[in-house]
Amino acid sequence: GYVGRGEGLLTVLNPHGLELEVGARVAQLVFIKLTEKPSKVYEGVYKGENM
Repeated sequence: GYVGRGEGLLTVLNPHGLELEVGARVAQLVFIKLTEKPSKVYEGVYKGENM
């Protein structure tokens, strides 16, 4: 599976920008436990990023 330290990107299309308060929550990441082994694991270009 995936190994690495993930990172995200927030793209703001508003020409006036965006103001966020310190501690503002802007995303949610959800992990779902598999009930069986996957037929194949992730081997893409992001595997091992930021390590």
